[in-house]
Amino acid sequence: MQSSALQADRLIGLCDDILGHLAEAQRQLSSAKNWGLLDIFGGGALVTFIKHRKVDNCHARLDAANGLLQQLGNELKQVGQPGQLYIEAGDFAYFADYFFDGLFADLYFQNKIGELRRQVDEVYERVEKVRDALVKARAFARSQ
Repeated sequence: MQSSALQADRLIGLCDDILGHLAEAQRQLSSAKNWGLLDIFGGGALVTFIKHRKVDNCHARLDAANGLLQQLGNELKQVGQPGQLYIEAGDFAYFADYFFDGLFADLYFQNKIGELRRQVDEVYERVEKVRDALVKARAFARSQ
């Protein structure tokens, strides 16, 4: 029973790490969205650069989260639980946003930011649910 509690502890820690990366990705996307609004209203090349930097920072966090999500999925599969989670960051049209800098390119990029944010939010909620279930399983294992 103690080994089950230790395994749950380890998986809860993994969930916490994933949630940390996803929370930072959410912050970066919120910031990118704000810079994107400024870009829509004529922000220029510097604003476009900052917006892209925020999206790049988000992608770095998502890469880290995806590696941990794969590890979590493999661990859950070993105990017979489905747990395949992944975030597909998609293709951001950086070239078009820089070189065709205008309303339509800015709106397209803003839409892509919103889509990615919704996907990150969904995975965040799913990982929270997995974490909550692990906390309950740990409490049960410790009570035995």
